[in-house]
Amino acid sequence: MSRKTCSCGRSAELYGGHCLPCIQAATCHGSREHEEHGDYARSPRHMTAEERRSLPRTAFALRRRTPPGLPLRSSRPGSAPGYIKAAAARLSMMRRLGHLGPGEWQEGARHIAEAAAREGMRSHLLED
Repeated sequence: MSRKTCSCGRSAELYGGHCLPCIQAATCHGSREHEEHGDYARSPRHMTAEERRSLPRTAFALRRRTPPGLPLRSSRPGSAPGYIKAAAARLSMMRRLGHLGPGEWQEGARHIAEAAAREGMRSHLLED
């Protein structure tokens, strides 16, 4: 990667034309200039811990875990397709990294495929 000069004068790797310290300073002080790099946990799209705990076990791909893992929807209407795609990607990553216990891949893939079918989507996980 090449280093360039930020508007602040630092020579660094730039993200969207700004160095990381500038982006962090802007997001910490409430500037909207670097909103695409902002704190996702504070965004209205983020599921809070309270919302996650309020979901039934059937709303997760890995239901036998404590706490259950990989939510397939949130309490907001229309959120399921995004959560299903994220759960499928995360499950694949967990499989590649060896973070799944015996039978968890099959359980997660089956629940994701069922949720995808309910939303009119197609899941590729069971085709592996």
